[in-house]
Amino acid sequence: MEKTVIAYYNSRDDAERSVRHLREKGFGDNEISILAKDEQQSSSQGEEMSFQNQNLTDGTMTGGALGGLAGLAMGAGALLIPGLGPIMAAGPLAGVLTGALTG
Repeated sequence: MEKTVIAYYNSRDDAERSVRHLREKGFGDNEISILAKDEQQSSSQGEEMSFQNQNLTDGTMTGGALGGLAGLAMGAGALLIPGLGPIMAAGPLAGVLTGALTG
């Protein structure tokens, strides 16, 4: 039976530790998804933000939002979700969110 587990972490370090633990237990990168607030982008309140053509490399270099999770999040992208603001998404969930937001 397939199950979904959701966790909230107060720090990037805690999230990275959890991902390492899941990998050690045999979970593959295709089974782990991550959402993280893009703190650098959200600090520019009131300015128009463009996430067009950004990928994980851009996000990591400009904000390091996912830092040590770069290997996991190679297919991730920056998304602007109404009500949540800018976020970084990685793993299978990144594709789902991107598809849903682009129609």
